[in-house]
Amino acid sequence: MIKSLSDAMLAAVAVLLGSFIAALFKDEFNPTIFTIGMVAYAVYVLIFPLFYNMRHQWERYQVLLDNFEERQLRFEDRLYQEKVSTIVGTQVTGSQRRFKRWFWATCAAYMVVIILAVVAALCVPGFMESIALSVVSPPAP
Repeated sequence: MIKSLSDAMLAAVAVLLGSFIAALFKDEFNPTIFTIGMVAYAVYVLIFPLFYNMRHQWERYQVLLDNFEERQLRFEDRLYQEKVSTIVGTQVTGSQRRFKRWFWATCAAYMVVIILAVVAALCVPGFMESIALSVVSPPAP
């Protein structure tokens, strides 16, 4: 999860810079190119890292839990339940808490990236226009 999140953050910076440079490719800032780039990136993060990857991570987590519960029941058939509980201890519940904490923190981080991309798509073109208007051209010779 962490590697995927850091890759998405790095890609966010690349998309921001790439969209900005593409928008500046001609003499004036092209807000349409910048907006399309940022919205496309927001949609990409929503579909692939957030929905697809995080769903996959959650399903893997559920499979691991199911497999562990099956194994624990098999051990309880052969050993005393107290013995199995002593062996397992709080390791599993601690791991579950850590996974859920990281899972939801990662989902929240992806949502922040999506929101920031949309905000950039909406705000940066206006900001660039106000900068362009505030630049005073030197007088003609």
